[in-house]
Amino acid sequence: MALNGTLDSFPLADILRFLSTAQRTGVLQIDGDRGSVRLWIEDGECTGAEAGAVMLDDAVSAAFEALRFTAGTFSFTDGGSTPLRLSPRPLSVVLNDALDLRAEWNSIELVLPSSRHWVRPVATPPDGRAVLDPLGWRLVTGLGRSDDVGSVVARSGLGELEGARVLVGLIREGLIVVEPPAEATAEPPEVVFEPQTPAPLSAPVPAADPFGETPDRFPIDDLFGVEAPFEPSSPPAPAAPDPSVGLSPEVASVIAEVVSSPATTEPSSTDPAFR
Repeated sequence: MALNGTLDSFPLADILRFLSTAQRTGVLQIDGDRGSVRLWIEDGECTGAEAGAVMLDDAVSAAFEALRFTAGTFSFTDGGSTPLRLSPRPLSVVLNDALDLRAEWNSIELVLPSSRHWVRPVATPPDGRAVLDPLGWRLVTGLGRSDDVGSVVARSGLGELEGARVLVGLIREGLIVVEPPAEATAEPPEVVFEPQTPAPLSAPVPAADPFGETPDRFPIDDLFGVEAPFEPSSPPAPAAPDPSVGLSPEVASVIAEVVSSPATTEPSSTDPAFR
């Protein structure tokens, strides 16, 4: 006969007690807000356990994980065989051990409320020196200046429960301190750049002469008879070149006669020179 329901209607502890008392055989599947757990049961004894997709060698760890679900569903199916058979343990014993672990976890949460809390080592141990066991040394050496609990436990390679145990021991010895989760950084306000109209360009104003305008003549010049400053006049226009310069007297007289003689009319065809 199949059984199914929700964990808020049927607590997991009551389900395990019923299966143990009735000596049922089958597979119990629990799906909750933290994942899924599967238990293989033969005649009221646990012979296999799985958490997520990982087969476990300890049924108590699987039952403890299922007891931490705050919401979920369950289903029990008759029959079935486990892929990895464990030494059979009565469900009642598995349940009691898992309940002890849950009570221990509740006390751990009083020191480490969540895996999002931060831990950091102290600058100086309380007594000036510290004695650590191998597990404590593994966690301390993997701890940065400040880190969240989940990251520290994951790097240590220990399970969640074992890693939390070691951290709580270090906290109680005063070697590390717990801080609230880091708050999300608020996004900076958006900066809006508004274009500005540039000022109109203007011609640069020449710098004023600190000594004022310099006059061409000072009163003291008249006292000492200093003449007015010389101002050169414009150069004369160049004279027209004389065409007779450099020629013999005979050639120069001929050129002068040609230049001074009036222009002649164009010869006609009756001129003897054209014949």
